[in-house]
Amino acid sequence: MANVKELMIRKPSLKYRDVRNYEGEYYDWAAGEHLLKKGTSVHKLFHPLEHDIRFIKDEQVPLRDGVKILTDVYLPTDSDEPLPAIIAWSPYGKNSGNADRFKNLFGLLGLDQKRMSGLQKFEGPDPDFWCANGYATVYPPTSWSGWPVSRGATARWP
Repeated sequence: MANVKELMIRKPSLKYRDVRNYEGEYYDWAAGEHLLKKGTSVHKLFHPLEHDIRFIKDEQVPLRDGVKILTDVYLPTDSDEPLPAIIAWSPYGKNSGNADRFKNLFGLLGLDQKRMSGLQKFEGPDPDFWCANGYATVYPPTSWSGWPVSRGATARWP
């Protein structure tokens, strides 16, 4: 009788791109403001953007201790007024929802991926929806999430 471990086939379920793509499709974009136009498609699994969005990549945000973290900000294009913000802080990076390793995950979890734009970070709000409703969507990195350009340390408490 064959050993069960000998019968197991081990292979990746998805082809991953470069490890740097853990952060998603916009990893290599230059810091600064970008206009994401209505109709832009992040990936074929997600719906095209339904609204124009101002995307500010790597905005330097100073923390109380002086450390600066490079935060991604999504804003509606039709307002220069102060806006309420949804801050999606998590250990999963800034925009990993469209990284190769997560693209198919939403479908596996039973979510209709065509309802999302692909701009959302893993376990974060979709900027296409929230910007259209007058909110800024802010994705700060954690210092220990593997994001190489933000500094500092994150501590957990009991």
